[in-house]
Amino acid sequence: MRDARKPAAVVVLIAVTLATLVGTGPPAAAFYHNACDRTDAEPGAFADAGIAADCLKVYGISLGKGDGTFGENDKLLRSQVASFLARLLSLEVVSLANRRSFSDVNANTVPNSQVRDEIELLAGAGIIAGSPDGLFHPGSNMTVAQAATFMVRTLQLVHSQRPNMPDFRDQGTTSANYNYALGQGILDPSAENKDTAQYQSEPTQTTVRGLLADMIAQSLQKLGKWYYLNCAEAQQAGVTPIHRPDPGYRPGLDPDGDGTAC
Repeated sequence: MRDARKPAAVVVLIAVTLATLVGTGPPAAAFYHNACDRTDAEPGAFADAGIAADCLKVYGISLGKGDGTFGENDKLLRSQVASFLARLLSLEVVSLANRRSFSDVNANTVPNSQVRDEIELLAGAGIIAGSPDGLFHPGSNMTVAQAATFMVRTLQLVHSQRPNMPDFRDQGTTSANYNYALGQGILDPSAENKDTAQYQSEPTQTTVRGLLADMIAQSLQKLGKWYYLNCAEAQQAGVTPIHRPDPGYRPGLDPDGDGTAC
């Protein structure tokens, strides 16, 4: 006869494990604990944002705004997402070779030449798509379903070049990708900003920078990233030297930028 006490024991074990993961930090951090835990204590952590944004900063994915803030409640423009995704792909050593241009992406609409370059490369890789009118509309807000789609396609490209990474698949439509991102744990509808207010996360709602940061932090966890405070900690864990794109690699541990940390 099955031991009726086992389910209760399993529940207790799960509860203890989750309590250990969460500790005294924000509950949402448990979802990307290995990749992001303690990143909010790094020098230069964003004063106006939660741990997801700080996590992106230590991995070199977010540089912040000109005034040193992250702006986690700011609406995300379509042009802005390109830099986040391009830096994530660079961290994963994924090459972008093809280009696709849009007539409305130019020096007037997107003054930063690097951002224009990133848009073309991501479009050439099939991550970024234009609107039915053939334009990109760089100054328009990005919906949550669109952001989820871009994330799914980015992770699919990582897997295509690095088959040992998790296998994610573009589902063909933004609505299907939205549901897929939910099911795969890329999009967390309970994600909160620094003030513990939940982000709006319905498909047609506008994505804010903080929600995209949370999606990328979730993706870093899926990609097996592991945060080490310093090289001494990495050495104690027995993982040095750390090469790009090994799980523990981040620019802060590689001051000379040669691709090998510690």
